[in-house]
Amino acid sequence: MKRILIWCGGLALLGGVAARWLRPARITAAKVTAITPGAPPTASVVLAYIAGALPVHMIVDVADTAGGGGSATVDGEQIFLDIPLIGEPSRDYHVTTTATYRVLGRPFTIVREFIAG
Repeated sequence: MKRILIWCGGLALLGGVAARWLRPARITAAKVTAITPGAPPTASVVLAYIAGALPVHMIVDVADTAGGGGSATVDGEQIFLDIPLIGEPSRDYHVTTTATYRVLGRPFTIVREFIAG
């Protein structure tokens, strides 16, 4: 009986670890940390994830209320990125992320929007 409990406990632990790493690592925060002036100006963006499988590719869009902004396509493992901006730099940007994951061989996309504030 004790051996069966140990085996069941080990299998449950292994199943929990496998499920955690198969689950997509959702983006919990995306924030413009700095605007660097220049030609063109660039926005420095920081991304934060929860534990899980990182996205394969990600599109990060930065936009302000006047319609200026920029976009970049990066690998899913990237946490810090610089995005060239179109138009005059602003103070308030919102960030939209489109993350594409591969879960058990199938593509899975999550779109999230983060408002500055």
